[in-house]
Amino acid sequence: MKKLNLLSIFFLIAIVASHAQTEGALNGLFSVSATQQVRFAQGNLQYQASTNTWRFAENQYDAIKKDNSNISATYDGWIDLFGWGTSGYDNKYPYMLSIDPTQYGNGTNEIEKTLYDWGLNNAISNGGNKAGLWRTPTLNEWYYIFMRRTNADSLYGIACVNNINGLIVLPDNWTTPESLTFTPGIANNYDDEYKTINEYTLEQWETLENLGALFLPTTGYIYIYESGGIDVYSANTHGYYWSSTSNKEEEAFMLNFGAAVVTADAKFKRNKCSAVRLITDNTTTTTNTTNIDSTPINIYTTNNTLYLENLNSDYQIFTSHGNLIYSGNHPSITLPNGVYIIKTDNAIHKIVL
Repeated sequence: MKKLNLLSIFFLIAIVASHAQTEGALNGLFSVSATQQVRFAQGNLQYQASTNTWRFAENQYDAIKKDNSNISATYDGWIDLFGWGTSGYDNKYPYMLSIDPTQYGNGTNEIEKTLYDWGLNNAISNGGNKAGLWRTPTLNEWYYIFMRRTNADSLYGIACVNNINGLIVLPDNWTTPESLTFTPGIANNYDDEYKTINEYTLEQWETLENLGALFLPTTGYIYIYESGGIDVYSANTHGYYWSSTSNKEEEAFMLNFGAAVVTADAKFKRNKCSAVRLITDNTTTTTNTTNIDSTPINIYTTNNTLYLENLNSDYQIFTSHGNLIYSGNHPSITLPNGVYIIKTDNAIHKIVL
């Protein structure tokens, strides 16, 4: 039986105005469903094995590309291409290079709402530095951004930004500044260059970024040979960005793009290490606190049954997405694995099952 005294580990969730942002989040709001908006991280996720440190790239257009071939458990540089679900949880380390794609994540199901998700399991040093503030987009969320939100087909286009190829994605309710132009869409064929559609200097890009624009640079992916050797392919021509949604035991869904293609529901072998751009829900921010109840509230779990002791009144349980799933005063409830917010009279707690 695992027992958690929330005096030392829970988080207070402060309900704030919608403009509040997690550290490291971009300004732009992107609809991922009819009722939910998110903000993207300031850059692709990066990891340093020698210090076990996670961070976001300093700039949106930063990508490590060929230097990812140095990936190892002791490498003192940074990598930004990862096998699916290699958050470090359950011995699925970010430098994992198994030839067997079924070894990634939990081997079968989605990593959504589990600690195999990079953002839920790890503190991002320049992204609030607390686990659980970020998460990986789902298949449906990537698809909604590119296919279902209002004016979706006019809100993305390939581009060359500061001499880096990639994909610009514009936030909801976008208006291009009069000093610049934006051409949505892709090139006519794979041989065309990204800059034939959109090309921006660093100064021009900063104008767009300040208004909330997202840029996903081309990244390539790591291919693992049967011999154990690796190589980075398509580093300057294609972008590969994981979702948290699986496809059977060997694959997961992702966003994939090239000069002449954007596919929000592409399928990829889980062992083909790819990029991660995390998101945070536009709902709450978090700060550390202590429980101000006169009697400490204790929570413990046995076989995914959650028990609450010393309650004074009703409590509510929300998913990490902010959806209410229970309201009442029953002292125990069984829940699937995931991240939950528990609201009592005087505090709000976070727990991971």
